[in-house]
Amino acid sequence: MLPLIFSLVAALSIAAPLAAQNGYAVQKITFKGNETISSSVLRLVMETKSVGAFAKLLGKRGPEYDEEVMAKDLERITALYQREGFLSVMVAPVRTEVDRSGKTVKLTIVIDEGEPIIVRRVETYPAPTNAIPDSILAGILKRAERDLVLRPETRFRDSSVLLDQLLLARQLADVGYPYADIVPELTVSKSDRAVDVAWRINSGPACTFGEARILGVSKVPPAVVARQIAFREGETFRLRLVEQSQQQVYGLGVFQVATVNPTLNKDSGTAVPVETFVKDAKRFTTKFGVGYGTEDHVRVSMDTRLLGFLGGARRLQVFAKHSYLEPYHVAVTLTQPAFPTPRTTLTASPFVRRQREPAYTVNRIGGSLGAAHQFSPKLSGSITYSLEQVKVDKSVLMDGADGAAVDDLYNKSQVIVGTSFDNSAPLFNPRRGFYNANSIALSGLGFGSKTRYLKTMIDLRRYQPLAGLVLAARIKVGGIKTFGEESFVPVEERFYSGGSSSVRGWGRSELGPHEAGQPVGGSSLLEASAELRYPIIGIISGVVFGDAGNIWTESFTYELGDLRYAAGVGIRITTPIGPIRFDVARPVADDDKKTQFHISVGQAF
Repeated sequence: MLPLIFSLVAALSIAAPLAAQNGYAVQKITFKGNETISSSVLRLVMETKSVGAFAKLLGKRGPEYDEEVMAKDLERITALYQREGFLSVMVAPVRTEVDRSGKTVKLTIVIDEGEPIIVRRVETYPAPTNAIPDSILAGILKRAERDLVLRPETRFRDSSVLLDQLLLARQLADVGYPYADIVPELTVSKSDRAVDVAWRINSGPACTFGEARILGVSKVPPAVVARQIAFREGETFRLRLVEQSQQQVYGLGVFQVATVNPTLNKDSGTAVPVETFVKDAKRFTTKFGVGYGTEDHVRVSMDTRLLGFLGGARRLQVFAKHSYLEPYHVAVTLTQPAFPTPRTTLTASPFVRRQREPAYTVNRIGGSLGAAHQFSPKLSGSITYSLEQVKVDKSVLMDGADGAAVDDLYNKSQVIVGTSFDNSAPLFNPRRGFYNANSIALSGLGFGSKTRYLKTMIDLRRYQPLAGLVLAARIKVGGIKTFGEESFVPVEERFYSGGSSSVRGWGRSELGPHEAGQPVGGSSLLEASAELRYPIIGIISGVVFGDAGNIWTESFTYELGDLRYAAGVGIRITTPIGPIRFDVARPVADDDKKTQFHISVGQAF
């Protein structure tokens, strides 16, 4: 690759005597004039560090100051700005504030960013000897236009050149040209503070998939792995099929490691061999969990898995849990991945479960059969048939408080169809992206089921980064409609609102219709939340949030004037299993002014 812009300008002189004393403790580093690059990013490129806030509270001294190290730090800051397109940046000698009695020093770094280099035009020049047809290349370039980072009137960055080069190479590799040579040519006009970008594109030869080799298989038969490979020998080489194959092989759920890599060697011809390497996960594992939350109190769980059950990639899972809300919950799940298609998974799961909620206590025993299909890495769908017998131990509805005759023992069968789209990231603490889950349940399908209803739920979430902060928003809408005069909605299927992951100004299930002082749930739900998440220090972050919602007795009825509101603040402590969450909330413009405290694991949404 040709030298980038920052290497075309002379290095700036940062020569000046530094007045600070070597060996003094650095108490604070302050930046001035840095409008484009944040102080936290600038500190990351520096070797000189100041004492941390927590260490300062403990009375600890900061790291020692070194004049030579600081000179190198100023060079690093200058180079960083040049890589970001600020070729005329000026970093002044360090200003120091010395405390000779305490032998400490405070440093101030003043930066004059100057004007950045702007992209004036972007052009592409296919090589005369290109093997790729002009029409295909034109289509690739047209599709790539919306994703290229370097565009006219945008600020030039070195990293943008690399990203666009990878993007163009990937597009060509996805239509059979994995050996494409993508070369940027940069023409800089210092007087105009502009750069012209020209891409020289040589597609290389058209390639096909060669031999597919499977390595490392032990317990799982090679044929099982081979069925997950999304391409066949002799087909046009496509990078996305290589990536899809890796996802499908790893998706079997029996491997600790699964990689699918093409062997790219220009001297080996146009048939590209592909190697699939797998390493078996432990066949038998048991995990134990212990936690605490203000709603479920102390909870303990056990998750045992047996891989390769009855041969192949089948797996058997035994899950058991105890908490205040679930005195017992035991489920045995048999999973058959990759059947009947590589992206389809079948499950069978008998269970026994006791639920203890503010509105009811029920014992449930039953099972389910399900099929899930992964349409894409972000989009999935499922269909499940469940049958269970429910015994109601406690509910105000048993007395017919809402006018419905509710049995204390009944069978319930239903078909549930669901879809899920999730491109949010990162996994446990999303900072960007979108999430949507939808479900429709139809109850009353055989086996003497007295419950006949249609239940729908829509869950929408959005995560938007805002200058180092994250704005998170959610809306949930649900509705239930019964069919038949004797039908009723079971207490465990009704909607309830209020709690640590709902409208946080109320306790669990406290919001909505009540009978005899007890929540009875309803047939319509509407909830909305917004959170502003911001860093505090290290693994600790904070949130400011507002919630709104309510429950209505009538089906698909949403009276916006009945919405109840709450506001609050919270603290998050990042852990490998998700953030530990502390929230404090109160109702807003409401007669109920009781403050609610919530402790849980994971974000509220």
